Amino acid sequence: MTVLLKKKAIAFLLIAAMLFGLTACGSDDEDKGKKRDNKYKDVSAYDLAMEAVQSQDSFADGAIEKFDLQTDNCDTYFELCYDVEDFSESNIAEDFSYIGCSVGNADEVAVAVVPKKSNREKVEEMFRFRMDSRIETFTGYAPEQVQKLKKGKILSYDQYLIFLVCDDVDTAEEAIVSMLKTGKSAEKNPGKATVTPTAEPTEDPTPIPTVEPTSPTPEPTPIPTPTEDPVDPDTVYYRGKFNESFNPILPEAIRTGNREMLTDTQDLKLYDYCRNVLIKLFDGKTMTEYEAEKAIYRYVGEHIDYDYGHYSLEGQKLNSDNPYGAFFTGVGICTGYSSAFRLLCLSVGIECIEVDGSAYREHEAHGWNMVKLGPYWYYADPCWGRRGDGTVGYYYFDVTEKLMLETEHHWEASDYPEADTMSYAERKKAGYPADLTGDFRNPEEPRIWFTK
Repeated sequence: MTVLLKKKAIAFLLIAAMLFGLTACGSDDEDKGKKRDNKYKDVSAYDLAMEAVQSQDSFADGAIEKFDLQTDNCDTYFELCYDVEDFSESNIAEDFSYIGCSVGNADEVAVAVVPKKSNREKVEEMFRFRMDSRIETFTGYAPEQVQKLKKGKILSYDQYLIFLVCDDVDTAEEAIVSMLKTGKSAEKNPGKATVTPTAEPTEDPTPIPTVEPTSPTPEPTPIPTPTEDPVDPDTVYYRGKFNESFNPILPEAIRTGNREMLTDTQDLKLYDYCRNVLIKLFDGKTMTEYEAEKAIYRYVGEHIDYDYGHYSLEGQKLNSDNPYGAFFTGVGICTGYSSAFRLLCLSVGIECIEVDGSAYREHEAHGWNMVKLGPYWYYADPCWGRRGDGTVGYYYFDVTEKLMLETEHHWEASDYPEADTMSYAERKKAGYPADLTGDFRNPEEPRIWFTK
């Protein structure tokens, strides 16, 4: 009897042990430190990301940036790109690597190693958010990048979750799967280009994609092209002579029609050009200050193309950072747009300043404007207002500090006037200028802004 009881007790213990084992296997068995599915090799997130990059003929136009969980500004990246807390603090992923483009190109691969099954859905949602926001960002600015994004993929292989956007996404996926299965890189195609990653661009800024406005774009005002010959490429307009990007007496000379105030040949050319533009825009026409500013914003956006040549020293066009180069060569960088906009605004009496800051996660220098209408200051970014098809959008026209911050503009706000908490459109809808007080010109009062 005793022997039988002992046998039953042993059997009970064995069954209990088996049940405990089954229960453990049925739980979230891929927590960190536990055995994983051996279908795929143990590969680092960085190795997988680089495998995708190296599978392409060209990735990110060579302007590569990288992040991982150890990168100092990785938390900022997650906040801006995925709107979530940093992976390293939340323990969502045990390994993460991002390789993307530091300029206006959608190429990107992000790999997250997520041990817990319960966290994988969160990461997939983050990647979907990233995809949707990138499509919205590039829409209207770079159609070819939008098409590339729409062909992008969000992949899932056991604990590996991958966000993938590139020219040949199928080839990149094949390279990733091959490495997961073999644990090593596939044979490289001799024709594939080798990309040397760089931390960030070393040249001047590139424009950042704009968001499609909800209101229709007005018909452009026909403006004649300048009759003067382009600037001598060996001549630099006022660089080093003035703190500003143009002669500070130019606006008064243009506004008053006093050409004798100027002696420099380039000043005289700018004087004639700007007078001609402003006469075509305003002579004999009555409009509000807001409408006058908008006409200038539209002109600058329609007649200055972005100077992509600044990425290579040998291709950079001189003067693309000031009105002379922007108007007479037809190309400019962001400060070419902002200084040209400011020159024309000041020439008709609209108060306008330039803002020096940065953009695109603070990787690139960027410049824009502030304009004063009545007692209030507003932000305007004519460079980002120009769309990829050459038309002009108004998403960045007379807007608030909040919108600028949300669209990756960064600057020292204390160095500039305090902006209105409403956009001009919101201020007007709320009753402006009924609340106008003090010695301010009514921006909604129609007037003639410029005459011959």
